[in-house]
Amino acid sequence: MNKFDNKENTQENEIFSQALRTRRRTYFFDFKISKSEEPYLIITESKRHFDQNTSDYYYEKRKIFLLKEDLPLFHSELGKVMENIENHTELISNPKNEE
Repeated sequence: MNKFDNKENTQENEIFSQALRTRRRTYFFDFKISKSEEPYLIITESKRHFDQNTSDYYYEKRKIFLLKEDLPLFHSELGKVMENIENHTELISNPKNEE
């Protein structure tokens, strides 16, 4: 197997891919199908760093793999977290006047 075989297999089993670029990071959402035809989602965080020893940039990546069966629960829990973040942010930006 040469180094290109893996790329070809990756492209063949990729159904949908979406990138989200922010100021300091890039997030990739890749929907794929396994060899056993099971769908799954990979969420990748990529962050660029500068190596002062080599004077070159490199990327640090972190990945989360989610099986299709776990996606509804993951979505539900993420929604709860987002709601708490919004409520917490609202409390910080609009503190109640104490008398």
